[in-house]
This record gives sequence, C-alpha cells and structure tokens, in this order.
Amino acid sequence: MKIYIGILIVLFSTIANGQILNGIVTDFDTNLPMHLANVTFIEKDKGTYTDLTGKFELKIDNEKQILISSVGYENLIVNVSEIKDFEQIFIIKLKPTTEKLQEVVISAKKKKYTSSKKLGETKRLKIRTRLPFGYEFANLIHNPKKQEGRIEQVILNLNKSKKYDYLATYNIKFYEYDSITKEPGKLLHFKNLVINPENKTYELKIDVEELGITFPKSGICIGVEIVNDRYDEPTKSTTVIAPNINFTHTDLKLLTWSRFRNKNWNPRTRKSQFRKGFINGLIKLKVKFEK
Repeated sequence: MKIYIGILIVLFSTIANGQILNGIVTDFDTNLPMHLANVTFIEKDKGTYTDLTGKFELKIDNEKQILISSVGYENLIVNVSEIKDFEQIFIIKLKPTTEKLQEVVISAKKKKYTSSKKLGETKRLKIRTRLPFGYEFANLIHNPKKQEGRIEQVILNLNKSKKYDYLATYNIKFYEYDSITKEPGKLLHFKNLVINPENKTYELKIDVEELGITFPKSGICIGVEIVNDRYDEPTKSTTVIAPNINFTHTDLKLLTWSRFRNKNWNPRTRKSQFRKGFINGLIKLKVKFEK
C-alpha cells in the first residue's frame, strides 16, 4: 500500500490531553478537495469525515496509525510516529483506483431488458436498528435468475424516531459479493451517492438507473453508510440518529455485514431472540434482467 503525502505548514494547534491533527484530503491527480473522506484510527473505532473543502480535524492521544479512505480511491495509512511536528496542516493525496479510472458508466451498445422485478427481504417483523455516524452495513441480495441485469432502484425500509440527536445522511454503495471470503467484495460504482432521508416511517426509493450499475450473476451487496456532513462532530459517546433503519427476520443465513469507516467487514447477521431465524437488513432492489 503506497502513501502519498504533501505537507503545508499553516497552523499550530494543541490541547491539554493530546494533539490535534489538521489536514486536507485531495485527489492525487486533480488536487481537488475530497468531501466525506473517512479519517480514522486503525486501533479503535474513532474518526471523522472531511468537509466540503476536504478539511478534517482529528485529536490524537496514544494512537499509532491513521487510515484515510474514500469511495473509488486507494486506502492510505499514515504512521503517527512519522508526524514530527503538529505545527502543520497535512495535505493528503488519495490516488484513484484503477477501476475508477477505467469506469464506463454508459455502454455504447444498447441492451434489451425484461420488465422490472423486486428482489430482497420481505417484511416479517420490523426490528429497528440504530447505527452511529461512521458505521456502514451491507446486505446481500441474491440473483435468482443467475443472469446479469441493471439496477433501477434501491429501496430502504425506514421508521420514524420521535426523539433523536441528529438527522441521518446516507452514503449508498454497491459491492460484488465475494464468494471466497463470503462478504462484500469489490466496488461496482466509484462515486458517493449521498441521500438525506426524511424522519418518517416509509420506504425510501432511490432511483439509480441512470448510473448504469450492473446486477451481477452472483448477486450484489448494497451498503448504507451513516455519514455526517452537516453537524459538528458529536461529543456524546452514543447518539440517536433518525430515522431508524429497519431489519427483519429471515431464514438461517448470513446476509448482513457491518464495519466502521471502511475498515474490515464483520458479520452483522444475528440470531433472533423472538423467532427461529436470523435478523438481517431490510433492503430491496428493483432490477431489470438482460433478455
């Protein structure tokens, strides 16, 4: 994993219990600032997002490594020991992945498709799940036809919260299903898809047909990351974010994973305490299949 870092001395900032790392994340090729890049520690679930100008601020105590990542870019790891002077703002350049550079959104060859089909888990018993900023869950949706298709809509089942600290912003992601590691694999779309849901009980229908996202023969994992792009960093250790994302009861199968700020995936599917079955994310897709 390569590291690309430029340094510009701008300001000094320290606090009693640690030091503040100030930085700006930019695209390696264009030098444009990157919004909603994740900046987190390898050792603990603590981090932040870059703002619209690519800036971030991160308090460092005894942590050793920082991970910087964003959709469509190579991950970057910075060793805290290499930061000799906090009288600086670090200009951190993320390099686009090869896949992003080669992405073709619209094919020149027109394909014929079947009528739309809805796929995903049905609502058996809604289970409200709260996820704080920085967490992402991904749900596997199988391909029953075993032939490629095109995704028209992503449908999230949401529930109103009467009391909450913050309103949610979602970053929707699309992954291949890796049948070897049995978890979400490579990205299929290399840009952020940021959604601001209403705090009410409803199905949030996200139209994505114009993005040209393929529905693979092996199925697809839909990721929902809870991002913060409109508040100062929360000071509470636990926060309530509205609306709730609903999960549901399923057969005994692993369909859901979660992670913090683009780190390793962990199974999120769990056994139900109320029924014989597992609990998985309640996500549906509207798909057209190739004829």
